[in-house]
Amino acid sequence: MSVKIDPTFSLSNWVVGNYVCNWTGIACDDKERVVSVVIKYKALSGRIPPHMGNISFLTTLDLSNNYLYGPIPQQVGKLKKLKYLKLHGNHLQGSIPPTLLACTNLLQLRLENNILSGSIPAELSSLHNLERLMLGSNNLTGIIPQELANSSALKTMHLGTNLLTGRIPSKLGALRDLRVLKLKRNWFSGEIAKSLGNCTRLRYLSLGENMFEGPIPSEIFIALSRLEYLNLRVNKFVGTIPEDIGYNLPKLQEIYLDHNNLSGSLPKSLGNCSALYILQTDDNKLSGAIPQELRMLTHLRSIILSENSFHGDVFPFLFNCTQLGNVELLLNRFEGSIPVDFGLRFTHLQYFSAGANLFSGEIPKSLGNCSQLLLFDLGGNQLTGAVPQELGMLTALEILNLETNYFSSGSSAKTSVLNILTNCSNLSDLDLSQNNFSGTLSGVLGNLPPPYLNCT
Repeated sequence: MSVKIDPTFSLSNWVVGNYVCNWTGIACDDKERVVSVVIKYKALSGRIPPHMGNISFLTTLDLSNNYLYGPIPQQVGKLKKLKYLKLHGNHLQGSIPPTLLACTNLLQLRLENNILSGSIPAELSSLHNLERLMLGSNNLTGIIPQELANSSALKTMHLGTNLLTGRIPSKLGALRDLRVLKLKRNWFSGEIAKSLGNCTRLRYLSLGENMFEGPIPSEIFIALSRLEYLNLRVNKFVGTIPEDIGYNLPKLQEIYLDHNNLSGSLPKSLGNCSALYILQTDDNKLSGAIPQELRMLTHLRSIILSENSFHGDVFPFLFNCTQLGNVELLLNRFEGSIPVDFGLRFTHLQYFSAGANLFSGEIPKSLGNCSQLLLFDLGGNQLTGAVPQELGMLTALEILNLETNYFSSGSSAKTSVLNILTNCSNLSDLDLSQNNFSGTLSGVLGNLPPPYLNCT
C-alpha cells in the first residue's frame, strides 16, 4: 500500500521479512496465497498501488471508508479471481477503469461515495455474475448504458447522487432479479420506463430528485407486490396518484410523493398498506378529505401532508395512528377542534406542525402528556381560550408557535402564558404574536434571544 498516513498504525506489521499471511487485514488460502485484503475504517491516506493487480489469487479487496485518493489503478483488471471489490467511502478520483470487464467473477462492485467522474463504462455489462453495482454519490455523467441490462444477475443497482442524464433505458426491465434500484438526485428526465414493472422482485425503488415528468404510470405497480420503499419526490409528475396503488403494493412501508404537481385526492387503497410507517405528499395540488380507509394505517410514524388543499377533520384518521412521532399538516384547510384526549393518544409525538389551517376550539390539557414534544405549531388558525397550564410540563419543547389565533391570558398571573412556560428551559423559538394575551414578560424569556421571540 502507498500509505502516507496511518494514524491507527494498522499497517505497522507490514514489514518485509514478516510472514505476509500474518499482516493486518491479510488472509491466505491453505497454499499460503493471499486471497483477501480487508483494511477498512482505518483512516488510511494515500494511493492504491498499481502492483495490487499482481495478487493473482485475490478474491476480496476491501479498502472501504478510508481517505484514499487518486485513480483506481487499471491493473485491478488483472485480478481475474476477484469477487468483491469494495473501495467505497474514500476520495478516489478519475474514471471507472474499463479494464474491470476482465474481472468476470465479480459479485460486488462498490465504488460509491468517492469523487469519480466520467461515464459509466458499458463494458461493465460483461460482468454476468455481478449482483451489486454501487456507484452512487460520485460525479458520474452521461446516461445509463442500456447494455447493463445484460448483467442479468444484478440484485442492487445504486447510481444515485451523480450527474447522470437521459431516460431510464427500457431494457432495464430485463433485470428480473433486481431488488434495489436507486437513481435519486440526478438529472434523469422523461417518463418512468413502464418496463420497470417487469422487475417483479423490486423491494426498493428510488427515483426522487430528478426531472421525471408526466403521470405516474399505474401499470408499473401491478406486478411489484414486494415493493416496500417508493420514492418519487421532487420531480415534475402530474395527474393523480394511481387509485389502486395500495392494492398493488400491499407491503409498502415508506412512500414519498412530495414536491410534484399531483392533483386529486389520496387513494383509499393506501389503507391496504398495513405496514406503512411514512407517508409524505407535501407540496402538491392534492385536495379532498382524508379517506376513512386510512384509519387502518396504525403503524404510521410520520405523516407529511403540508402545502396542499386537503380539508375536513383530520383527527378521526389520525387517532388510530398512536405511534406517530411526526405530523405536518401546514397550509391546508383542515378544520375542527383538537380532541380532549390528544395527548393521551400521541405519547410518542415529537413534531406537530398544523399552522395555517382552520382549526378551532382550545388546546386540550392532555397535551401535557406529550413529554417528547420538541415542536408545536398551531399558528394561523382560529383557536381560542387560555393556554393550559399543562403546557408547562413540556420540558423538552424547543419551538412553540401560537401566533395569529384568538388566545387570551388566564385569569391570574399564575396562569399567564409566560409563567406557564417557565419550566420549558429548552425553548429557543417562541411566537405568541397576534393574539389577545396580556401581562408582563418574565421567566422563560431569559432563554430566548430577540430574533426568536415574538410577542407583539
